[in-house]
Amino acid sequence: MEISRELLFFFSALGAFNGILMGLYFLFIAKPRHISNYFLGALLIAFSIRIGKSVFFYFNPDLAYSYLQFGLTGCFFIGPFLYFYVKSVIYPKGMITKEWIYHLLVLLPIVAFVSFKYPFEQHVDLWRWTIINSIYHVWLFYSLLAAYVMKDTFIKMFSKGSKLENIEKWTI
Repeated sequence: MEISRELLFFFSALGAFNGILMGLYFLFIAKPRHISNYFLGALLIAFSIRIGKSVFFYFNPDLAYSYLQFGLTGCFFIGPFLYFYVKSVIYPKGMITKEWIYHLLVLLPIVAFVSFKYPFEQHVDLWRWTIINSIYHVWLFYSLLAAYVMKDTFIKMFSKGSKLENIEKWTI
């Protein structure tokens, strides 16, 4: 491997690793203990798993299918965690309640069922066309929900004379 590829791999893998560390920080260490920190931590870990899978696959196309499946599973949860992070920041008091538990109680069994019933290694064509497209549709759906929750913030951002608060800037 030439030096430029080695550097690209190093910094790409370092980014994924840092994302996992930051996610763990928000999940277990960050103060104050607010649900938005948990969702941000989970979002960072989901992104890092997705990015890490892509980095390793780019540099090793013969990567085991189980790693690819794990990365795609992480990708599946990016949308839901983004939505619940945004919602927990925009509505910090009570609006989030237990809605996120119900979503995860529906999504986790679906992911577990598909992962075990149709493993990527044995059902490559099903994953490449149907399941991956479904993952991206779920991601899009929850991203649009997050954008909808932020609609007032976006309106405020483009209104003359309105100034965004720091938390609104951070969320955008």
